[in-house]
Amino acid sequence: MSWFAETPSRLEARMKLSTVPLDYGSLGAAAAHRQQHLITNISTVAQAGAHLWLASDEGFSVERLSWDGRRYGKAASYDLSFYFPLPKGDKEIDIEALSIDRDRLWIAGSHSLVRPKPDPDALSQDFLKDLAIIARRPRRYLIGRLALSDGGGKILSPPDGRAPCLPFEKAGNSLTHALGTDRHLSSFMGLPDKENGLDIEGLAAKGDALFLGLRGPVIRGHAVILQIALEDAKSGLKLACIGARRAPYRKFFLDLGGLGIRDLTMESEDLIIIAGPTMGLTGPWAVWRWKKALGARREGLVDSDALKLVSGLDFAGPERPEGITRFLHPDGRRGWLVVYDGPAKSRVKKGIYRADFFS
Repeated sequence: MSWFAETPSRLEARMKLSTVPLDYGSLGAAAAHRQQHLITNISTVAQAGAHLWLASDEGFSVERLSWDGRRYGKAASYDLSFYFPLPKGDKEIDIEALSIDRDRLWIAGSHSLVRPKPDPDALSQDFLKDLAIIARRPRRYLIGRLALSDGGGKILSPPDGRAPCLPFEKAGNSLTHALGTDRHLSSFMGLPDKENGLDIEGLAAKGDALFLGLRGPVIRGHAVILQIALEDAKSGLKLACIGARRAPYRKFFLDLGGLGIRDLTMESEDLIIIAGPTMGLTGPWAVWRWKKALGARREGLVDSDALKLVSGLDFAGPERPEGITRFLHPDGRRGWLVVYDGPAKSRVKKGIYRADFFS
């Protein structure tokens, strides 16, 4: 049994905050022009042994940083267009969620529509015209996996040149098409992110189960988590029918105080949840534990007894906690590593980003 399963309450009661340095400056000249964007827009993190895998909002790559004895450096950036059969169009994938299980790196794009931010200095008619635009970016509909080697530090080249993913379809994929007829979620499918439209921001993988945490929609104050199972197919991956009436997902509603899901990480059979606002606000934020989530089979409202608000974590301030992973520090300490989108100036210096470590 993992230590996470044995001592979660003691862990939460004695949490201490320190920082872990992430050296994005070690990416080298090839990615130097992207360093500022990557380091100020980190959206997710996952650990594989001595390595951390990260991704940034509105990007198209994943970054790997490896422990060098003092910090996580030796950075490498992997352009996902070399691995997945991505559709033509805007290069951006908007990777919001990573999870690692059994030497497999799972990746999820946001699946969201976007309303571009209008220019507040534009003439009134131009402002109104821009405000009416809702754009679909095809590459955001990525759910796929990459095989890892070398202790989790390298991506294996797929045998046929393409890593498996849920096939891209017109205006989405098979998951969004199924959600388009869902009695609870269909009415939100045409709304943009940050406006209570569909927006995947959390992913936790364990065995055949994948949990997808939705930043939006939040429905009558309830956050939504979808559970899916993906099977290998000639076309890549396909959804298994695991839900009620052979739906390709299970659907869970959680009362997190009106907040949406901003990231997920698995601890034994529990899900750890970062909860935050659906809109582009600076708070509030909270961390919740959904006990025995892995064994949940009955869809619907998650019993309040199964949800525990985690104490001992302080997210005060303007930063936005966007990623969380269970973390084994090289010195042997165990806890959670948290990364932030829009970090404070004090968190970043000369290409070094200091992630928070709660132990």
